[in-house]
Amino acid sequence: MKQTDNTPSFIFDLHVHTDAVSQCGEVSPEDAVGLYTAAGYTGIVITDHFHQRYFDSLGDIPWEQKVDRYLEGYRRARQAARKLQVYLGLEFRNTDTDDDFLVIGLSEEFLYQHPETYRLPLRQAFPLFQSNGAVVIQAHPCRVRMFHLENGTVRRNFLPIEMLRQLREHPDTPFFEWKEGMDRLHSGDTDFFRSPLFLRVCHLQCPDLLDGVEVYNGNQHWFQNPAELEEICRRYPRLIQTASSDFHEVMHCARGGVELPFVPENAQQLADALRSGSITGLVCSRA
Repeated sequence: MKQTDNTPSFIFDLHVHTDAVSQCGEVSPEDAVGLYTAAGYTGIVITDHFHQRYFDSLGDIPWEQKVDRYLEGYRRARQAARKLQVYLGLEFRNTDTDDDFLVIGLSEEFLYQHPETYRLPLRQAFPLFQSNGAVVIQAHPCRVRMFHLENGTVRRNFLPIEMLRQLREHPDTPFFEWKEGMDRLHSGDTDFFRSPLFLRVCHLQCPDLLDGVEVYNGNQHWFQNPAELEEICRRYPRLIQTASSDFHEVMHCARGGVELPFVPENAQQLADALRSGSITGLVCSRA
């Protein structure tokens, strides 16, 4: 690790997507590198979506070729980077849940040698990742989105600051599971959304096996329930607390990150730094 003499901290975004792999990504790896370099970040972790839907979309080709395609965003970002450190990560989702996990510290070789890990139960996948040097951090463990019927149309593009204001001013706003809300929406039951409500899509999974939780997520299309986050942190104080931008588009850039007192030379050293409690601060932009 590159120790520093007089700079107290360096900023790293642990949750960055590219349009080369993530279907919801809107920014090329090269442009993402440029944006984060201009924002003054020290490094980013490319965490493109690692789940069955993506790999199935590649068709009937050998696993090695699928991994080549998956690594395209990371490899292009690394090639484009000059000053910025670029690390390999995954946003992992298995076939059992809709929850996502940032996995940092695995090697490219691991991905080639372990086909279709997204088919493993979480209680098998997490120890496998950790035994190969990775940390497992649950992304946005209590993610919600607000819906409200306005002028005959169900609006759901509220910004996080609007959703936070709703909770502060109306703490009794109801929460429903995402599937119930989507079923109602697709059936045309707009009366269900006549008053503001939140639909929840994520739940804390296997806290006894996790290394950490993402307590701040800068994606501007979603929100994390502060009361649930506070309870998670209270109940599981050993979990590493991280902040990330969840970068998919330009407006998400540099909205979150962690501060470290040194610059890890590779993803394994970054995982070791996170695991050892080296985080000195969190970057959380609510603008």
